[in-house]
Amino acid sequence: MSIKERAKFNITKGSYLFQALIGLILSDISVLRNTPRGTGQHASTSTRVSNSRIRFGQGWPNVLFIWHVFVLLMPYCSVFPYSGILLNKSTGNIDVAFFFNSITLPCFNYFRELFYLDNVKIVPSNIYDLLTPVGLAYLIMGDGSYHIRDGFVVLCTEGFTNEDNLRLMLVLIEKFGLNCRIEKHSKERTRVLIRRQSMDLLRSLVLPYMIPSMHYRVGV
Repeated sequence: MSIKERAKFNITKGSYLFQALIGLILSDISVLRNTPRGTGQHASTSTRVSNSRIRFGQGWPNVLFIWHVFVLLMPYCSVFPYSGILLNKSTGNIDVAFFFNSITLPCFNYFRELFYLDNVKIVPSNIYDLLTPVGLAYLIMGDGSYHIRDGFVVLCTEGFTNEDNLRLMLVLIEKFGLNCRIEKHSKERTRVLIRRQSMDLLRSLVLPYMIPSMHYRVGV
């Protein structure tokens, strides 16, 4: 596509897709930025803009979820999801998975610049304004885990810094009224835990936006 054709794609702030992407990027979606053309010795004469694309993968048990997300992003994609292998972060096993990539578009640059600092994913400083019940539902579908015995939800956000996790937890407490704490995941990593006392409130917030096959992630 030409530059003008790519510029016609947009994602309206506050739309359902925008809200869902906030939660998905907090979980497993990656926003990848292509290397701009004309780098190196020709960089000074290049007028090309470096644009971004979405990449998403989920293991076989969550195939319905990845197809759901693909349908949301279908207008921004040119090919269907494909199968491959994925490292299971919880078990360390190699699982069969499905992936898809979007087209490289300028509308994804907003999310790349919002969620990445020096090529490392972060929790944005304005996440309080960005995260909605829709986004929280997609965060849980992407990276939530329900602890059956003790009845709480863990957000597998150990990829973020401790400061980022604290920022996210405070939003869950202050904006949604959820009872949360920081849980130690490893010697240097933490993640966010939503306590059992808040399960009824959490379910009322997110179940309207969760697909049935992912209800188990909030204990339903």
